[in-house]
Amino acid sequence: MVAVTRPDLEADEYRGGLWLVATDGSAEPRRLTRGPRDAAPAYSPTAPGWPSSAAATA
Repeated sequence: MVAVTRPDLEADEYRGGLWLVATDGSAEPRRLTRGPRDAAPAYSPTAPGWPSSAAATA
C-alpha cells in the first residue's frame, strides 16, 4: 500500500489517495480510498487487513 499526493492546480490544493500496488508488478495498481487528503494508512483493530486513512478520520 502506498500513499500518493498530487497537486490539484485548479483548486490550489493537494489531493491524496491510498493505492494497493503489487510489488512484483503482477497486477495494476488499485485505488483503495477516494478522500481528498487520504494519507498515512493505519490498520484498524476491528477490521484486520483493511486500511483506514488518518487524514480521512481526523
